[in-house]
Amino acid sequence: MHTAVNTLGAAIQLERMQELMRLQVTAMETAANVIFITDPHGLFLWVNPAFTQVTGYTLKDVRGQTPRILKSGLHDETFYQNIWTTIRQGHVWQGEILDCRKDGSLYIQETTISPVRDHHGQVSHFVSVQQDITLRKELERKLREQAEYDTLTGLPNRRLFEDRLSQAIALAERNQGHLALMLIDLDRFKAVNDTLGHEAGDDLLKQAAARMLSAVRRSDTVARLGGDEFTVILHEAIHIARIRPVAEKLLEQLCRPFDLNGREALISGSIGIARFPEDGRDMATLIKNADQAMYRSKHDGRAVFHFFRDPELTANGPGQLS
Repeated sequence: MHTAVNTLGAAIQLERMQELMRLQVTAMETAANVIFITDPHGLFLWVNPAFTQVTGYTLKDVRGQTPRILKSGLHDETFYQNIWTTIRQGHVWQGEILDCRKDGSLYIQETTISPVRDHHGQVSHFVSVQQDITLRKELERKLREQAEYDTLTGLPNRRLFEDRLSQAIALAERNQGHLALMLIDLDRFKAVNDTLGHEAGDDLLKQAAARMLSAVRRSDTVARLGGDEFTVILHEAIHIARIRPVAEKLLEQLCRPFDLNGREALISGSIGIARFPEDGRDMATLIKNADQAMYRSKHDGRAVFHFFRDPELTANGPGQLS
């Protein structure tokens, strides 16, 4: 009788274990997250339906392959080597990976790779659980752009400008370098808005932004502070001889006629220039001094630039197009 009870108990326990295993398999099969299992060499042994749905690959496609079949080519070998070293040592690896689907499209996945040990304590398998976060990353990018970039011109806005200027000052301070800050105000822009309308004014601002970008290096920053106010950060501007031609080119670009849907508009620019460290060693001082130099340019007429302080240029008058 005792033996029969023990046998019955064992059968019940076995049935419960089998039911639990069925539940575990069902959970993995129906999970929204990508799950796959590899052998200790990284070769695919099993993938769930979500894997196929996200990547486009079936188990038949990837059997005998490693997850490198998903490589986007946008991570270097060191990145993958660090993952492999971590999990081979029996540690869990977590991070984001930019992978490539079967159709060639890219996607970003939040990944956890966990080693599985056998009864001898040796790593026998790896289980990877991944969540496709491509849409989330795209939303984050758009929100970041809305927070940091001007929606009309696509230029950095005041917030991003201040962040870049702060970083540029810190870098120049650390390396004993130089930079120049230009504040640019468009002359007669209000007249364009009043006579041709706000749509034409917006078009002019977009064209002006593109022209200013063409006048500087890719490493420099052109930003829109608001309205018709723009700014330029020139990095590594050691000599006035580096700054003056840029200011002249900016003025030249802004003085060219603008075609606003078949209607011509003529404006110009007034520029004020402050240099680090000569005219200030912090952001607030540089902006204040560049602003003061810009108002001197406004007072002197159109297509003019002024340095905040430079005896040589002051003696020769302001920079101006002939």
